[in-house]
Amino acid sequence: RPAGRLQQLPHISAVGLQNKPPMAQGYQTAFIEFPRDSELVEKQVHFRYVDTSFLNVYGIELLAGRNLLPSDTISEFLINETLAADMGYENLADAVGQTVEHGDNQVPVTGVVKDFHVRSFHHAIPPTVITATNRSAWSVAVKISSAEHFPTVMESIRQVWKDVYADDEMHHFVLNDAIEKMYKSEARTAKLINTATGLAILVSCLGLFGLAFFSVTQRAKEISIRKVLGATVAQVVSLISRDIVKLVIIALVIASPLAYFFMDHWLQDFAYRIPIPWWVFLLAGIVAVTVAFLTVGLQSLKAALANPVESLRSE
Repeated sequence: RPAGRLQQLPHISAVGLQNKPPMAQGYQTAFIEFPRDSELVEKQVHFRYVDTSFLNVYGIELLAGRNLLPSDTISEFLINETLAADMGYENLADAVGQTVEHGDNQVPVTGVVKDFHVRSFHHAIPPTVITATNRSAWSVAVKISSAEHFPTVMESIRQVWKDVYADDEMHHFVLNDAIEKMYKSEARTAKLINTATGLAILVSCLGLFGLAFFSVTQRAKEISIRKVLGATVAQVVSLISRDIVKLVIIALVIASPLAYFFMDHWLQDFAYRIPIPWWVFLLAGIVAVTVAFLTVGLQSLKAALANPVESLRSE
């Protein structure tokens, strides 16, 4: 069997059989029935047909009970936390040993595994059944010990495939690539937002620089008189920067609620999301005010250090 030969290859840490890997396009569902609150409940669940190495290959934690035993037919079930909760078991260990009806068969639950994602974060983790049946596990899952060995391992796998199935073409599926593809839209959006943000900051800084230059030019005589009367450099810088920084703060007060609204609306598309913390807007405000102050401060400092006599003479 090719799985046995693959286990002997270097840089392969685990090999298993499966019908479909997690995150693959398409999935298989079936109906099961189980007792809950003195009635029989029918529920549609995701099915994973695997061998006993499935948990090891994907690092799925067994929370209660034991792993599946080797079998050619459906004889045992592992269920995930979500299905255990749907069955009414707060204590996961209580689900072990219970019987689930699948078709005409009464199948015992041998264990409960930690929830794992079978689709993107846009979708909630569905109730899932894992069962060991080699007749329905038609693909091989290979766990490579390190990404740097991927090209070498793939070449070795192709050679094994060619030796066993000389007339058939090998098709492979890389889990990392599948996950990346699921979030391709989000990655593209993030790239556009980062680019637009960078341009907005650049244009804003240029605008602030021009506004500061205009303000210094218009108030050159006032600044010179204040310096003659004993105003310090810090007082002059504060005089020029204060009004412009106020405008930035007003803009932040207007923009923050709008940013929160649109971000919260975007996050609603995800079944699993984090709340937007308040300190993000505070940090953005501090950064914006700091950038504005530094931009305006250059012109303010230049005006504060200028010789007042030259400005008054020209006036």
